[in-house]
Amino acid sequence: LIENRQSKGFDHHLDHGGIAVWHIDLKSDQSKPGYPGQSGWPGNRNHYKVALVQADGKFELERGFQFRGKGDLFHKNGIHRIGPSIDTNYGPFPNTDSYQNGIIKKTGISIYDISESSDTMSFHVALTSSNDIEEEEEIELKKLETTYKTNSGMDGNMFSIVAKRNITIYGFYLHMLPLLNAPLHIMMKNESYQGFEQDTDSWIQLLIANITGNGIANPTTILLSKNKKIQVVRNQKLSFYITLESGAMRYTTGNSEGKVFSANDDLSILEGIGIKFPFGQVYTPRVWNGAILYDVSYKSSIPHYDASSEPSRLPSLPPATQLSNSPSSVPSTRITLRSTTTLSTTFVGGSGSSGNMFSMLTSKCISITGLTINVSSKNPSVEIWVKEGTYEGHESEPSSWRLHFTGIVSGEGEVSISEGAFLPVQILDPGSLSFYVTLQSDTGMKYTVGTQEGNVFSENDDIA
Repeated sequence: LIENRQSKGFDHHLDHGGIAVWHIDLKSDQSKPGYPGQSGWPGNRNHYKVALVQADGKFELERGFQFRGKGDLFHKNGIHRIGPSIDTNYGPFPNTDSYQNGIIKKTGISIYDISESSDTMSFHVALTSSNDIEEEEEIELKKLETTYKTNSGMDGNMFSIVAKRNITIYGFYLHMLPLLNAPLHIMMKNESYQGFEQDTDSWIQLLIANITGNGIANPTTILLSKNKKIQVVRNQKLSFYITLESGAMRYTTGNSEGKVFSANDDLSILEGIGIKFPFGQVYTPRVWNGAILYDVSYKSSIPHYDASSEPSRLPSLPPATQLSNSPSSVPSTRITLRSTTTLSTTFVGGSGSSGNMFSMLTSKCISITGLTINVSSKNPSVEIWVKEGTYEGHESEPSSWRLHFTGIVSGEGEVSISEGAFLPVQILDPGSLSFYVTLQSDTGMKYTVGTQEGNVFSENDDIA
C-alpha cells in the first residue's frame, strides 16, 4: 500500500512529508514486531500485519521509537527508491521482499524516481519476473579470501586487486562487529589508491547501504545489484575503499603495503591500509579481512594464454630475409604505452534538460577513458550509466543499465570526467554500446537538437 502523507491536518506532527510504503501480511499478528537483527528473525515469523517500510532502514517503530516521519518516508530529497534485496538473508534493508511465514522471497518490485514531497507526488514502478530472479541466483560464484584472523580494526580499508583473467565481481565478504543497520560505503578507482587516500574526487561511489554485521570470524555478505557488478579485464589493477562510519571494521596488521597477500589463478589481493572515515588518518600496512565474490564468465575477444611447460625451440615468427643496416626509428627517450584519441560531437548547445541517452559503434577493441560534457550548472552531480547494445526500447528500464560513475564534477561549461575519477569502459568486441549521461538535478545538461535519431553524427576510424 502506497500513501502520500504530508505535514498537515491529522499528520501535522510529521517532521517531513513523503511517500509511505506499507507492507501488509493479513496472516500476521500486529502485536509481534520483527526486524533484521532480531534474535530468530525471520524464522520467528515476527512482523506487523501492517508494517511501515521505513526508508532509513532503522526499524525504529518495531524497536519502540516514536514515529515522526523523519527518515521514514520516501521523497526525492531523501531516500527516493526501494527495490528487491540483493541477498535475501543480508538485504540491504529495507526492500520489497515478502516475508510471510518467516520465508523471505524476492517479489521483483522496484519503486523509484519518487518525486519531491508535495501534495501531489509521482513515482515509477518496475516488476522483475521471477524467472529473472531465479536466473540471477543460479550463478555459482567463486571467491578469493584474505584472512579473518584479526588483530586490529578501524572504520575501513583501502586496498588493490589485480585481475589475472577477465572477471566480474558480484560482491564481497566483510569482517565487522555485530552492529545493527551500520552505514556502509564502498568506493572504487582505477589503478592504485596510493596518492589518493584523501582525494575524494578520484573515487567512484559504488554502494551506500545500512547493513547488519555478523560479528567476529563470521563473514558479512555484500552482493552488488545487477547494474553495479564490476567488470575487470586481465592485468587491470582496481582499488577499493570499503568503510563503515564507526570503528567496527576488522582487519589484520600486514607486512608490506602493496605486497600480494592472497592469490589464485584469477586474481590477487594486495596488502593495503586502514583508514579513518572519511578519507582520514591512515594506518599502514593493513590486510583487509574478507573475500572477493566473482566469476570468470565475462568473455573477451582477447585470448588468454597460459605459459607452456617447456620453452619452444623454434622462433614464433620466421626470420627476416634481409637484415636492416639502420635502426627502425629514431631512439626515443619516452616509451608510449598507449595513445589517447578524442572524438567530439558539438558544444554549441541550443537546448537542454537533465541528460542524454546515445549509442556508439566500435570497429575495434578500445577503452573509453573519459567523457567531456556540457553543463550550465556549476559543480553538478553526475551519473553515467552504460549498457551493451542500443538504448532504444530500454529508456525506462533501470534494470537494463549498469551504473558506471556517480560523483560531483568540478566546473561549468565543458567539464571533463577523466581517468582517476572515471573507471575506463573496456570494449573488447566490436559492436554497439549505449550511455545514459544525466545530472541528478532536473536541468543543467546542454545538448543540441538533431536531425534523425540513430543517424551517425560524428565518427573516426575507431568509433561512431
